[in-house]
Amino acid sequence: MRPLEGTLLQKLRKIEALHAGTSVDGEREAARRAAERMVVIRFANPRGIEFPSLLQMIGDSLLSRANTIVVPGRRMELAMQLIFTPFISRRMERRRRALHE
Repeated sequence: MRPLEGTLLQKLRKIEALHAGTSVDGEREAARRAAERMVVIRFANPRGIEFPSLLQMIGDSLLSRANTIVVPGRRMELAMQLIFTPFISRRMERRRRALHE
């Protein structure tokens, strides 16, 4: 087993253990499904991306390559917000400047 696979398996086990004690069937099923999903986000141009802070803010995530982050499925929404918000803000600022010229 490669080190990355071992790390992913450890993280999946942690997720499963976190929700194992629930007594509600729906929560148990949701936890099982979340534990099965991992989202791989590859950055074509990672310039300006602060990977250490992303990893810190997105719990249970890891950097699998220099431009790729792996996130548990249950944290996908948070990851998307953290990644896209600065990009959208920069685009909006450029648009505002262009309109005022």
